[in-house]
Amino acid sequence: MPIDDYLGNLKGHRYIKQKITPKREKYPPITSLTQIFLEGKQYKNYNYPDLLISTTYLPAQNWDYAHELLDDLDSFMLTPRQFIDYLKLLKSGNACDQYKRKLNPKFLIYKFNNIINTDKLIWLDTEFRIQGDAKFIYYNHLNTSEGPVAHDRHFLNPFDFLISDCCLTLDNFLATPNSFGLPYSKSNYGNFLIKYHSPQRDGNVATYGGSDIIERRFNLNTEKEVFRPHIVGDPLTFPMTFKAQKC
Repeated sequence: MPIDDYLGNLKGHRYIKQKITPKREKYPPITSLTQIFLEGKQYKNYNYPDLLISTTYLPAQNWDYAHELLDDLDSFMLTPRQFIDYLKLLKSGNACDQYKRKLNPKFLIYKFNNIINTDKLIWLDTEFRIQGDAKFIYYNHLNTSEGPVAHDRHFLNPFDFLISDCCLTLDNFLATPNSFGLPYSKSNYGNFLIKYHSPQRDGNVATYGGSDIIERRFNLNTEKEVFRPHIVGDPLTFPMTFKAQKC
């Protein structure tokens, strides 16, 4: 049919313009049972399997009790390396729950900001021991009748991490290539600074959070007991820990 005849036949026809609305992606609801899937990683001196991490904190007055509490729940504490990888996952806005369902990116970003700006102290699964002039990192602790006992230890090479106290930008903190999550580079400039306290004393453990509400700290020089009574509003009165499980 000639095009003129075809166009002529269209005269008088009514056309309806259909507005196509993009389908909104549905995300699973967030509950106290929601867990976030963290894919296992392989580093030079450390690796870990796929993990499921609870979206809620567990209050734990001291480091030993945190391990005991987690063991009762068939769970364990995050190491600094796992903690940093978890933060990077949240910051990406692309993560799944325990059923491999994609989670709402807005919730993930909210969770990331909530953690990095916390006024609570978060226990991490690392203890530092000094033997002569050598420093060792102990991790993957198992709860026993005598308290937490490390399943693994590794010599700390002083050239692989920052050995003095300093400030870190958020990018410095998250981008460290160190196998155990220890800072590798520093910066005193930036809009978001984290005070880093390097491991100095035997028997100290790793924490993240505010020893003062106005500060953000990655503290590898923390005592296992941080309770300070009679200080109203002290964020250290109720430290927290994450609950993690292997898939």
